[in-house]
Amino acid sequence: MKKEILITGNITSAFFDIEKPEESIWVKIETEERVPMTVALFNPEGIFCGNVTPGIGNFIREIYISKEVCTLTGLRHELLGGRYRLFFLPGGSLEEGGCPVKLSVETDSRKSYPSYYCYRGEGSGEPSFDTYYSREERYYKGDFHGHTIFSDGHNNIEEAAEILADRKMDFMAFTEHNAIAYGESLPSCLLIPSLELTLPIGHMNIHGIKPDKLLYELLCMAEADNGKAAEKEGIGYDALWEGVTKFLSEEANLSLNHMFLTPWQFCKEDCDLTGLHTIEVICDPTYPDSPAANDKAEAFLDFLWNRGLHLYGIGGSDSHNRREEFYENSTEPSIYGDPSTYVYCRGLSVNNLIMGRI
Repeated sequence: MKKEILITGNITSAFFDIEKPEESIWVKIETEERVPMTVALFNPEGIFCGNVTPGIGNFIREIYISKEVCTLTGLRHELLGGRYRLFFLPGGSLEEGGCPVKLSVETDSRKSYPSYYCYRGEGSGEPSFDTYYSREERYYKGDFHGHTIFSDGHNNIEEAAEILADRKMDFMAFTEHNAIAYGESLPSCLLIPSLELTLPIGHMNIHGIKPDKLLYELLCMAEADNGKAAEKEGIGYDALWEGVTKFLSEEANLSLNHMFLTPWQFCKEDCDLTGLHTIEVICDPTYPDSPAANDKAEAFLDFLWNRGLHLYGIGGSDSHNRREEFYENSTEPSIYGDPSTYVYCRGLSVNNLIMGRI
């Protein structure tokens, strides 16, 4: 099946129907526009089962789910027949006339991919939040913000693993833009399932995100809100941001990113910050504009504490680059673990790291 879809709004959706697959489902999204857009796939039961970023980055624009092989863009699960839903989330303003995309869907076809695009074997690819990577009670060293080729980073997962091993990291959060890489694992450190909510009003890292029906409900709510007041630019984004801080606050660490770093600064002036847990006060010290922005973030954290709002400061490399890539006038590479954040845990697990925020 092939069809063309025109994306004209902040958060919009489209549907396709299939018979129950015997072996696999393959979904491909293509666009010639260089738009930082994320496309999220939900199955007929509302389970978040795939995502691609067709306008940015170097990762494949395909979701392939089978019993033997799955791309990192897809969640291995019992495939269903029925109506699937796609949500389109542009990360910025669209050109007049909208953004055309091409959708292709196949069932029970066989595909092959390089190893760094997929995961194999048993299991759904969902991480275990309770499994201990280490039983030691101590401070653990990690990075709460980084990217790979899954969104707009330059390292694939195998290259990233080498860097993290060399830097002796205990944990890492790959915070891809509005996207989750299923089935990712590293031999040397624990991965926190994470996502960088990337909207025109600001960026928020969600550490400890789960591909459950709650995301579907949040997106439906935001889309409905957008439709009620389509003439107000950004209303759907506001609803999504507020929904995340309200409904995910109990189960995930919500962190406000590089809030003074232009052009990605936080610009929602009337935002209630009580749903957040942490603020990124040191972001990629090698980026030219970061030192001044980091100083402002530290001062803002002091301001909040002096007024009784006790958020906590963390660091994030926000690294996109390979080891040999340097920003202009920098003598150091932008690399995972610079800066590192140390979290005290009674054993290293995803849940313990998230609870370590307090």
